[in-house]
Amino acid sequence: MSALKLFQLPISPLSARIRIIASEKHIELDLSGPKSGGPMSPGLASVHPLSHAPVLIDGTLALADTTAIAEYLDERYPFPSMMPKNAPDRARTRALVRFHDATLAPVIADAYTHMVDGRVTASDADAVHAQLISLERRVSPTPWFFGDKFGIADATFCLSVWYAVQVTHAAGMPMDETRLPKLLEWFDAARQRPSVALAVRDAQCALDPSLVSRLCDPIWFGASVAPTSADEPTWSTSAA
Repeated sequence: MSALKLFQLPISPLSARIRIIASEKHIELDLSGPKSGGPMSPGLASVHPLSHAPVLIDGTLALADTTAIAEYLDERYPFPSMMPKNAPDRARTRALVRFHDATLAPVIADAYTHMVDGRVTASDADAVHAQLISLERRVSPTPWFFGDKFGIADATFCLSVWYAVQVTHAAGMPMDETRLPKLLEWFDAARQRPSVALAVRDAQCALDPSLVSRLCDPIWFGASVAPTSADEPTWSTSAA
C-alpha cells in the first residue's frame, strides 16, 4: 500500500495532531511542506484553495479539515482505535476538540506570536492560563482524557500545551501545578510517548534557533525520549 500524503506545517498543533495519530497507528506518511512556518508548497494550493494545512491525500481523496482527517484515519486504520467506544465519550471528544480548535489554540497562537516578537506579556499568560483552567475543569484523566487509552482528544492538545508552557514561561508566569494538577500530570505522561516526543521534536527543529535558545528547558524531548526504530512512524519527507 502506498503512503498517504500529508501537506503539513511542523510547527502547527493541527498538523502535529495528525502526525501523532499516524505514529500511534504506525501509518506510513509522506510529509510535504516547508521545514519552518511557510510558505506552503504550490502542491497544497492545487488541493486546497486557501492553502490551509493539514491536507491528507489518500488516492483520489483529499481531506482538508483536521477533525475529518483524524476521524478518517481512525476509521480507515481501526487498530488501535483512538475514539472512545461509547457515544457520550465520543460526543465529549468532539466537543473537547472543538474547544481546542476554536478557543484554546487561537489564544496560544496570539501569545506565541508575541513571544516570537519578544513582546509576550502578563496579559498573554493570563489569557492562556484562563483557557487551560477551563480545560482542567473539563477533564479527569485516568490517565488519558477518556480512560486508559490514548486517543484523538489527547493527540489534539499535546503540542498546544507544550507551546503554553513556553509562552507562560517567557512571560514570567509559568504554569502552576497547584492550579492545573490534572492537566500537568496528563502532560507529563503524554510527553513520554514516542509519538508526542517526535511531534514536539519536529516542531522545535522547525523553530528559529534564536527562539529555541529562549525556550523553557528546550531539550525536554531529546534523544533520550526519541522513538525507537520499532515505534517510529515510517514517514518520509517531500520537498516543499
